[in-house]
Amino acid sequence: MPAKALAVILASAMLAGCLTAPAAPPLRAQLPAAYDTAPHEAFLPPSALDAWWTLYQDAQLNALENQALSAAPDAEAASARLREAKATLSTAVMAYNPQGGFDADGGAERTHHVAGNVDLTGLPVTVPLVALGNTGSYDASFDVSWEIDLFGRRAATNRVAKADLAAARFQFEGARASLAAALADNLFAARGLAREAEAADEALKQERDLAELAELQVRSGMAPASDLAPIKVALAKAQAQSLALHAEADASRRSLLVLIGRGTAPLEALPLSTAPETTPALPATTPGDLLARRPDVREAEARLRSALGQIAVDKLELFPRFNILPGVGASELNRPGNTYVTSFWSIGLGLAVPVLDRPRLLALVRAQDAKAAEAAALYEKTVQTAYGEAANVLTELSADERQAALFAQAAAEAKAGFDAARTGYIAGVNDRRAALQAEQAMSEANRDLAQAETQALRRSVQAFKALGGGWREGDARPALADIHVGRPAS
Repeated sequence: MPAKALAVILASAMLAGCLTAPAAPPLRAQLPAAYDTAPHEAFLPPSALDAWWTLYQDAQLNALENQALSAAPDAEAASARLREAKATLSTAVMAYNPQGGFDADGGAERTHHVAGNVDLTGLPVTVPLVALGNTGSYDASFDVSWEIDLFGRRAATNRVAKADLAAARFQFEGARASLAAALADNLFAARGLAREAEAADEALKQERDLAELAELQVRSGMAPASDLAPIKVALAKAQAQSLALHAEADASRRSLLVLIGRGTAPLEALPLSTAPETTPALPATTPGDLLARRPDVREAEARLRSALGQIAVDKLELFPRFNILPGVGASELNRPGNTYVTSFWSIGLGLAVPVLDRPRLLALVRAQDAKAAEAAALYEKTVQTAYGEAANVLTELSADERQAALFAQAAAEAKAGFDAARTGYIAGVNDRRAALQAEQAMSEANRDLAQAETQALRRSVQAFKALGGGWREGDARPALADIHVGRPAS
């Protein structure tokens, strides 16, 4: 090819890459300066979110969290996915390392005379002479192809690979954070259901006492038989509620065993301790902290950076490729009476210019540009969703805590009413029905209080997760700075 034509081809390919640069979607993350609702007097540092479950000062919760995060199937699966991503993405830039391998072959044959005569006295010889006996041949070569990275393909690919690996890392952290929150939520739910079941058993006992009293009054003629029917209905409802709550409590304990990797163990292997009475204070954070604290936001950001980097990688495909092609080899041929040994070395330069493939490559660049715009939109949606979750759960937590305070006051008043009714019954001022009804009201108030306190505890777990709690970059798990993309795993 004439030198002028080659120069034209190279210049057109390079200019094509320069002129097709897409506009990179901007990385936007606008958040308010503060949340609308602040349910706590925040005084803890944001680092308290790293292991937020320790703020409850609950020994059983801490033990279960440690067990789940170290050996639970969900944690092991997340860790395996991270190792897979690291191994896969480590090969991304290896294509720019020298490629090739050692190739060798050999063979042997034996030639012997079968029939016919060869006249060696006359000239010219009309029958070809054949070397009779054993013949061996051996060949070995080592051919290499090494791309000369003149345009920064390796660096661009490395940036994309690191962004993909960062996304996998944050996906791993998000899975662990979700596991920690799910375990605490299930533990508080199981304890709450156990409290409700105890209250339901107490209410059932009271309903039975009322039913016995009503039957006694009907038999003695002190009350009409029609008074007995609604009491029987209430008794049946109390029995059904007690059965349902006990079943829910057992199911919740089974879910806990599954989360910590002991799903086949008997329920007795997980006795429930007493739940904390109040929710802990939340650390002082701002909405902007979500950009660094939420694993899903960090993952979306990494995927956006990967998509933006892939545009550069696709654009570089429009540029020519240069390859150094060295090689060495040797061969040996052994024939009866003769041995030939040869060796060689070679060096070459390869050139590939995507001339006819240019329209397809430009289409790939435009497609990747659209993917980057989609990744930018998903990032913005993730940021807004994170803020919405955090703002909503803080508002709901504030309401849950006020509701629990109201139910605590109602339970105290019901207890005072029951004490007064019991005192009156002992003194003969009130009848037994009034005392039992007061006791029933107290049991219902205690059950409502248990539900409200459990809801507040579970909501606080949601708040810690929504604020980005449950992971930290400085722990023993692999940090991004410790991951060298393109190097073989040790």
